[in-house]
Amino acid sequence: MRFTGECFRAHDPTWAWSPLSGAGAALKGRRFNWPGLETLYLSIGFNAVFREVSGGFAHRLTPYGLCSYDVDCEDIVDLRTDRDRAAAGVALDDLACAWGDALIARREPASWGVAEAPPRSRRNRLASGPRPKVPARPRCSECRC
Repeated sequence: MRFTGECFRAHDPTWAWSPLSGAGAALKGRRFNWPGLETLYLSIGFNAVFREVSGGFAHRLTPYGLCSYDVDCEDIVDLRTDRDRAAAGVALDDLACAWGDALIARREPASWGVAEAPPRSRRNRLASGPRPKVPARPRCSECRC
């Protein structure tokens, strides 16, 4: 499928100097990427941006810059509907897993499998690169808790 449209991203000031970088996500891994795999996370709406960066808690909203991107991508998979997820062989539970809790517990999040195993009919992988063991639990000074 091809997607053309406006997407949004909340920039942590630490990485704002490189707006197309996925290096911040590569540090420890996130919902769809393991450590070492740079991943650019974008949203098609404002609400999802704020839910993602705050973890659902308004008091955790630290200063971010909101940016918009004009996106034109081919060969992507739309996982927004039950039908599309079924066609791609992706379970909603894997998309909605508690990935942060899994990383803290030193378990591999189910959502990493979504990026690693796209449908066989696709020519390109959604993610590539070496997949290391789940990182050690961060000390409190290394996370935003």
